[in-house]
Amino acid sequence: LGGVKAAALSLTAGGAISQLGAVEAASVNVTASGKDILLTHANNKINRFTAAGRNVSLNSLLLVDPNVIATGAVEIKAKDVNQSVASSIKATSLEAIVSGGLGLFGANRLASVSGSAGADIHINDVDVNGLILSGLRADGANGINIESAGALSRGGGVLEAVNVNLLGRSIGAAGREIVMKASSAVRFDASAGDAYLRNTTASKHALRGGNAAGTLEYGSLAGLAILDDVSASSVRLVSGAELDIGGARSAVMVRGNLSVAIEAAGAVKVGSATAVASSAIDSGGTLDVIAGAGLSILGGSAAGAHARVDAVGASKATVNGAVTVTGGSGRDAYARLDPTSSAALSVLATDAINLQGGSGNGAFAAIVANGNITLDAPSLNMSAGSGANADAVVVSEAGLITAPINCNGCVDLSASPFGEGGSRTGLFRGATASLQTERAVVAIAQTIQLAQVEAVLESVQLDPEKQKEREKEPEISLESSICK
Repeated sequence: LGGVKAAALSLTAGGAISQLGAVEAASVNVTASGKDILLTHANNKINRFTAAGRNVSLNSLLLVDPNVIATGAVEIKAKDVNQSVASSIKATSLEAIVSGGLGLFGANRLASVSGSAGADIHINDVDVNGLILSGLRADGANGINIESAGALSRGGGVLEAVNVNLLGRSIGAAGREIVMKASSAVRFDASAGDAYLRNTTASKHALRGGNAAGTLEYGSLAGLAILDDVSASSVRLVSGAELDIGGARSAVMVRGNLSVAIEAAGAVKVGSATAVASSAIDSGGTLDVIAGAGLSILGGSAAGAHARVDAVGASKATVNGAVTVTGGSGRDAYARLDPTSSAALSVLATDAINLQGGSGNGAFAAIVANGNITLDAPSLNMSAGSGANADAVVVSEAGLITAPINCNGCVDLSASPFGEGGSRTGLFRGATASLQTERAVVAIAQTIQLAQVEAVLESVQLDPEKQKEREKEPEISLESSICK
């Protein structure tokens, strides 16, 4: 094809089509059934482009509206791509390189996609067979937005943009997660399957919502802030630094129907003192929290801005640092760690466990369970707040409470502290729990006494003079028993 200038160009060929001269036309319609169409001249000025062939390539200095059917690959290099809803691209693969925006809004059927844009990227794919993401970069303020009627799968590249928004039946797979470099925010929805994603950006970013019908695993190389709901059958969130849940202007919940796992190399924080809405972790099964630099559960400043970590199944928190549970300044801005079933709760911390009631009415700080509670830390410190019902308490209705020996504010409460009007500190156990706890206390006391006696005997054995004095003293008999 030589140089052509026209308002519109329509061309049908029995063989392949290539170029010697530039084409300048507002509309180009090219058909080469089963053959390649290569309109790759650097000076083409083509706006509306319709083509049918095997492999199709187009270069244009203008904004392009592509409408292409290809049995092979499609390549587009243009100033911008702004596809009308009536147009579409059907191809085994698409590579698009544009200096402006890449917008594919029609009923596209693509097996894989790759490319780059100087502005935003939006891709709509209606192929239920799925779409392979083989590397995309968008330099616009809105970033990358991809919607697919099938699964979104990982190809050979990274999704790089300020923001990434993905929608598909499933997103990634175990061991083949979608890899991103999203510096600001990510949002995704796997409507009928699992979601596996990993963000390699070096800066802290926001997860502004994530959903999956099955398993959801999201990893971040740097810090991570959960600013909208995350929900799946099983949820695992991993951060290479700090991990914050909620604590801003909108209510946030991380919900796993079967399990929730939270892992951070830095601090884990649920809520904040300035939050005006609730923040929550809610597991319908087990809960596992691993924090590398402390765990904080903080009530907020507005009414109802509570922070809670709840689970139905067994719950465990392993914390390098302190555990802080603090009520807020707002009414009912309580802070609570609360497995709701008879399953056990275990908190292991290298620093103190601190419970502080808030200044708001009902802004209590509590560790609550129906089952056994084990608090393994150097100390447990509880201080009531200034608001009414701003207790700082540990409560088990039917389990055993094991607390550190260094326990400040650990009054043995005879009745449930919740809702009685005052603000108290202490440990409350139901009738069943009380008997189990008293037995444990006796057993611990006997162990301590025996250890002290053994230490004295050992010192006597090492000192000959004391041993002679000891032989003159009467024999000591030590007996003990536990009531049942």
